[in-house]
Amino acid sequence: MTSLTLVRRIKARPSIVFEALTRAEELSLWWGPDAGPVLFAAADARVGGRFRVRFRLLDGSEHECSGEYLEVVPSRRLAMRTRRERPRLAT
Repeated sequence: MTSLTLVRRIKARPSIVFEALTRAEELSLWWGPDAGPVLFAAADARVGGRFRVRFRLLDGSEHECSGEYLEVVPSRRLAMRTRRERPRLAT
């Protein structure tokens, strides 16, 4: 298994960033690399809880990212493990 750790410093209030990463409604507003739509978003923001986001790129391919919340301290700390699924072409 390959491991990668990313640390990001975002110029925004911690509460806004926390909600953007833990609420399905917020995930669906920004997830994905281009203007394609988010097709599905779910988040259960608790230790051991899962999240999942499916989105479509402009070329029609669909991608899904999912993972688990490892640490959840509202507006202070969030650790997540993610996994990206293989792309699928829309039918």
